[in-house]
Amino acid sequence: MLGQPLSRAARGALPATMMPRSENVGARNVLVIERRRLLGGLLGVPLALAWPSLGRAADEIDPVAEAAVGVELINAYRQAQGLAPLARSRRLDEAARAHAEDMARHDRFSHTSSDGTGAFDRIRSFYPYETWLGENIGAGFRTAGAIVGAWQGSPAHNDNLLLAEFQAIGLAVAVNKAATFCWYWACDFGGQRDLD
Repeated sequence: MLGQPLSRAARGALPATMMPRSENVGARNVLVIERRRLLGGLLGVPLALAWPSLGRAADEIDPVAEAAVGVELINAYRQAQGLAPLARSRRLDEAARAHAEDMARHDRFSHTSSDGTGAFDRIRSFYPYETWLGENIGAGFRTAGAIVGAWQGSPAHNDNLLLAEFQAIGLAVAVNKAATFCWYWACDFGGQRDLD
């Protein structure tokens, strides 16, 4: 399962027509995210169908090593497309890890945290730079190769992987064998390398 990819520039960096559409609902301004169901699975727009890889058991996954492999795969993919590799960001790693663990612990799949915090506010709580932000999430994929391949196969997720303005990345996977999808991935992107 792939979530709706999110990306946003720092305020004012993009024309309003390129920003995610927001609407006033009651007294709140909300980000409009379209979702569709396909073959019983919740997938982000655009629709992408990718099945989790088979092979290793959940307890054989080393989340830290698998995340490192994922960053290597994303950077190799970017370089093959003529783009600079992304710097691993401690801050974005922490944001991604917190969100992946939150999704796994609460058996939920969303860019919104279980406490109601939206993706961009959550990422900013770890990564304070006023710059480009993005996030891809996925669930049910056992390996870094499987999730990166699924993101590459989804045009909107792929756009986040290949956005030239991104300079930094954080990637994490959390495992909960009792949860619906077992493996929960979060990949956060930023337009600024860590300054510390």
